Amino acid sequence: GLAMQRVGLTSLAQMTNLLTKCVENDELFAQALISMSALPYSVSGDEQHGHTPQLFCELALTFMLEERVRLCRGDTITILKRVYDLMSIFSKLREDTELVKTIMQCRHIAASIRDG
Repeated sequence: GLAMQRVGLTSLAQMTNLLTKCVENDELFAQALISMSALPYSVSGDEQHGHTPQLFCELALTFMLEERVRLCRGDTITILKRVYDLMSIFSKLREDTELVKTIMQCRHIAASIRDG
């Protein structure tokens, strides 16, 4: 099921790497996270066993939970969809109870956002 590796696409590792470089700046991180969550991306075989998917999810979810930047509902949903997408590819993420709990909290935040 890893036929997703397509030439020219941003890899999950590159996306996660970019996010880790932006952690000092909330506004920049928000922009990077939103665009990275909307971009088509590729997953490589070695990411199946590494911590990259988990790191991406944790960075994204923690950022949403701490609400350091006000995200609109659409952006929140875009980010959550990317996290769900990763969970569907990497089964070990679904076994991470902390991660699953955090997702539930983020869904609660997303549902409470009133745009406008």
